[in-house]
Amino acid sequence: MTPFLNRYIGEIDDYAMRGQIRIKPPEVPMDWTVRVELSNLNRDSTAGQAVGTGGGLPGQGDPLNYRDRDLTNRENFLISDFRAKNPALSQVQARRLAQLRLAKEIHKQSGDRHPYAGDIDSPGRTLLETHAVSTTGIIDLDFAETTINFGFIDYRKSESRDTDLGPNIKFPSKSNDQAWEYYGDVAMKGDAIGELPISWDVGAYTMFEQVEAFINQNLFDEADQLNQYTQEIFSGGLYLTTEYEFLESFTLSGGLRYNWERKDFEVKNTTLTEPFPGFVVRSVNQSSNQRTWDALTGFVNLEYAFTEDVTAYVKYSRGFKAGHFNPSDATAAKVPGEGYADPEQLDAVEWGLNSSFFANRLNANASFFYYNYKNYQVFRLTTNFFGVSRVVQNAAQARNFGAELEFIARPLEGLVPEEIEGLNVTLRGGWLEAEFVEFTVVEQRPFANGSLPVPIDYSGNSLLNSANLQASAIITWPVSTDRLGTITPQYDFTWTDDVPFDPNNGKGEPAISGADRFQPYLLGNRAYTIHNVRLSWTPPGDSGITVSGWCKNVTDQRYKTFAIDLSTFSGQQLWYMSDPRVCGADFRFTW
Repeated sequence: MTPFLNRYIGEIDDYAMRGQIRIKPPEVPMDWTVRVELSNLNRDSTAGQAVGTGGGLPGQGDPLNYRDRDLTNRENFLISDFRAKNPALSQVQARRLAQLRLAKEIHKQSGDRHPYAGDIDSPGRTLLETHAVSTTGIIDLDFAETTINFGFIDYRKSESRDTDLGPNIKFPSKSNDQAWEYYGDVAMKGDAIGELPISWDVGAYTMFEQVEAFINQNLFDEADQLNQYTQEIFSGGLYLTTEYEFLESFTLSGGLRYNWERKDFEVKNTTLTEPFPGFVVRSVNQSSNQRTWDALTGFVNLEYAFTEDVTAYVKYSRGFKAGHFNPSDATAAKVPGEGYADPEQLDAVEWGLNSSFFANRLNANASFFYYNYKNYQVFRLTTNFFGVSRVVQNAAQARNFGAELEFIARPLEGLVPEEIEGLNVTLRGGWLEAEFVEFTVVEQRPFANGSLPVPIDYSGNSLLNSANLQASAIITWPVSTDRLGTITPQYDFTWTDDVPFDPNNGKGEPAISGADRFQPYLLGNRAYTIHNVRLSWTPPGDSGITVSGWCKNVTDQRYKTFAIDLSTFSGQQLWYMSDPRVCGADFRFTW
């Protein structure tokens, strides 16, 4: 444990610089822009709250007997309260009742009463440095406009984290990774093909990327797991899109894209143990693989204009996402479903309506969609003997369908004095049904002196991070005066329905029997609302100055940004909490 840690963590030092130059030779149909960017981030690593799951209840101790002090104090209070109200209760009975009550409380309020306090032994630091150089050229010819993009970007990152979020050594980690990438594309577009008024866009793109990573996890202060991998990606493609207004009110557009990608992957895992002082046992596993994927994708879209202000469209598209290698198991690079995930395919149908009324004072848009996925790629954090790992797994089939509505209103425009006509109200809402149609995996569960592979069926459960309903609103009303400038109040809110963070509807890892151990959405959020306010002032004239005061999360709503259940590995869950209420001010100057 590092002595004398800072009382507060979360320090962020972040800066970036950007410069660009434009070259436009006179009397030459060329326009080039060259950009150079660099940024540097130095911050305390992301922290959260460790919640023990001893006895199958959240809020209890973990196998190393760590428990958050707020939870211990709350349980002791509940025990005393129960026994005071019912003296016939034994200490054991009162404790069990207190544990059940405590589990309900932390589920309801997303943690204990002080979710931003913890007992980590080392916050760690995250250092990230990025560099980028890019250029864009536009060549305007008589028959077409040509756009050329190419560039280079690289980053270097180092991170140390108290990954287990507790005072004992369970699986803290240190990592270093770096990557660089060259990319380029060229596109040509025109407004006609011969005498036909068919607009077109044709192009090609390519990318080459290399990633190197090294991760060290110390497991329970008994072994070091050193994971090292490299990956090279070669990708490219060709595309063509066209659009043709074949009747006065009908417009047909479509496109084709050929995608090609190759990944070369190599992973090595070294386990270091010291059974007795001075004697280190080294175990090495490694594997490699090369996979190539390609696909022909595209879309077709038909649009009909009822009037100049009301249009409808129907669209079909097919999508593709290349496969993914998992570095978590150094013996499995060639094993489907473990060492790598297959490409994802998507068939999507969308219908929409866009409209404008009352001299553009009200815009209303609606869309309905249906997405059908094959080999849907699921990003997960899982555990095995090598520690906590990030993996991508394939769900054989997944689908989602739903609808989105948007209303943008400027009700005062042209009806009141210009100084106060800028009221703008934006309302958005969405409905989503998203589920795994077929998703079965094999996960390790502790058994006797080892582990046992257990098949688990997540079919029928909700997709990760998929809220069934969501609604938001943004209201701004700039008020202008000649003497005081412009004052703009703004209010916005977002309401989000229940959201799971795992494929088990937020119930965490099923037990070896397949039974659920926790309540739904414990690994997720129940419905919540976020409110934000802002007040901005711009002085008269064209000074380019804007001064604002703001508050985010005005009601201090507690919710999780992510959570993971590690009950079968370390007897705990890790909860990462949202920012609490934050108020501040900013000053902007543009020219």
